[in-house]
Amino acid sequence: RGPPVDLRGAEAALKHACRSSDPAAAVAALRGIARARWPEANGLGAAEWAARLDAPELERAIEGAQRAAYAAETAGWEGAALWQIYRGVRRSGRRQNGGARTPPLPSLYPAR
Repeated sequence: RGPPVDLRGAEAALKHACRSSDPAAAVAALRGIARARWPEANGLGAAEWAARLDAPELERAIEGAQRAAYAAETAGWEGAALWQIYRGVRRSGRRQNGGARTPPLPSLYPAR
């Protein structure tokens, strides 16, 4: 389980790992991002949280980083694509509920 993870720090680690094309560091940073975003979901893998965000392109990019991280030779992995996809998904505001935005407060006049 471990201590709480700072989302900004984990995202900075992902950015650095992607820029230096280090798939093992990228996978570790992705785990940190998952722990920061969903601390209650202990053990949630990066591919699972990409699925929660309804982001198939991010899911594929994460799977590519994981394959490269555990391969004998990691020289061919380019992290720039993963970082761009992650930033796009983050900026789009997709949420874990299938892409719909959740209002920050409940309605003042709920339907009866």
